Amino acid sequence: MRRSRRLGSTRGQDLPSWTACRPNKVERDRYGRIVGKIIFEGQDIDLAMVQAGYAWWYRKYAGEQNAGDRVLYEAVEAKAKTEHLGLWADPHPVPPWEWRKKKRASR
Repeated sequence: MRRSRRLGSTRGQDLPSWTACRPNKVERDRYGRIVGKIIFEGQDIDLAMVQAGYAWWYRKYAGEQNAGDRVLYEAVEAKAKTEHLGLWADPHPVPPWEWRKKKRASR
């Protein structure tokens, strides 16, 4: 777990234990990482994490979502921002893609 990012060490502690979760649709990205939508007991875990402010909705890949999911993810992220939940409690949250870019540049 990344501890150098805000919430990195507490993120998992605040969420229910979803160790039995399995992606219902699995693909691999260009780096060979597994990409999938995770449903556990009928709940979209990815959506729940965005809704709680523990994850970003990555707009770059919004085109890979169905239209309903795009609208839903955008709405719950906007609400989490408005309510200052999770990472949105930070006045200047840094998206993970920007954090990784800065980390690579500092090497």
